[in-house]
Amino acid sequence: FYCLIHFYKRVDLDANMESDSSIVKQLPDVVMDAAISVSREALLSTLGGVLAVYITFRAGKYLYVRRKVHRLARENRTALEESEARLNIVIQSQDQSQLEEVSLLTWDQLVERLQSGSVTALTALRAYQCAALGVQARTNSVVAWIEDAEEQAKQLDSLPREERGPLHGVPVSIKECYDVAGTYSTAGMAFLARRPVTRDCPAVQLVKQLGGVPFCKTNVPQVMLSLQCSNPLYGTTENPWGRGREAGGSSGGEGALIGGRWGGRDSGVVRAWAPLLGA
Repeated sequence: FYCLIHFYKRVDLDANMESDSSIVKQLPDVVMDAAISVSREALLSTLGGVLAVYITFRAGKYLYVRRKVHRLARENRTALEESEARLNIVIQSQDQSQLEEVSLLTWDQLVERLQSGSVTALTALRAYQCAALGVQARTNSVVAWIEDAEEQAKQLDSLPREERGPLHGVPVSIKECYDVAGTYSTAGMAFLARRPVTRDCPAVQLVKQLGGVPFCKTNVPQVMLSLQCSNPLYGTTENPWGRGREAGGSSGGEGALIGGRWGGRDSGVVRAWAPLLGA
């Protein structure tokens, strides 16, 4: 069919019919023209098909990832709200004036009272949980409450004074990207969102060995490569000193938590977010 088309393109229909020998001489060129035309059309058709498949794949993947991330973010928010509701019930049963007093102790005062036993590790934990909940409500700085913190505090309270470490009973917040057993460490990336951590990272192990009590995990920018604090899984952490203002990064959740409760005091912090948050 293509050969006939290209043959008639070469023949002047108004002229006399050419001889068979003349036609035979033109056949190779006719076949070549037909082959080139077919190849060009086939190539264009193939490229068009490949492009259509690629665009469809990219659009489908975008919608899939978007829906997955929205679902993960919704699940994270629900889990956090449920955890906070349980925590609020426990804290409301405590002596609020005592919790307030303990949360405002200086470092030296807190450590001395924990070592002496005049303040228990469990009381210090409740005080810092209560303070953190207040900051969390206006900053979105906390992404998870560490469930076994209470059990660890109770175990520390049972230790005799001579066995107490230098951080005995001190509540410690942990940046989200550090592994804490029973939590997620995602750095704001969806593909890590449902990979539970089974053991503590070396830094958290050291904190616990020294007697510290990890009690919450705080927000970070995605993969920690930003001087602000936002990711698709946990949202944006805001500045406790003004809604809509940056919290800085990459330890923006830590900064908002510290600055929102203990800002203005000599915290010894020298980080990019410190001047943004009064720490």
